[in-house]
Amino acid sequence: MRTVKQRRIIALIIDLIIVFIGYNLLINLLNLNTEERHLWHFRIRIYWRTIVLTSCYLAYFWCFDLLKRGVTPGKLLSSIKVVSEDGHPLSLKTRML
Repeated sequence: MRTVKQRRIIALIIDLIIVFIGYNLLINLLNLNTEERHLWHFRIRIYWRTIVLTSCYLAYFWCFDLLKRGVTPGKLLSSIKVVSEDGHPLSLKTRML
């Protein structure tokens, strides 16, 4: 039996793998993989990749939080259930904090 900390780390790794898969698909769809020789092209490409990665990360967790009440695939596979201190499901206000 794994400890709670180990299950949380496994859940995070699973979720991050899914986020990076979505990120790579989006990068390929937006065609941000082009090779450019100028430094300013490189900087713009890095900025866009950072924006896209941050957006993917936030969208992933917010969507699962709003639509599935905080149950991400990583938490589901690791058998983690997020509840309030009294054992009830979290309210929307509590989940957004």
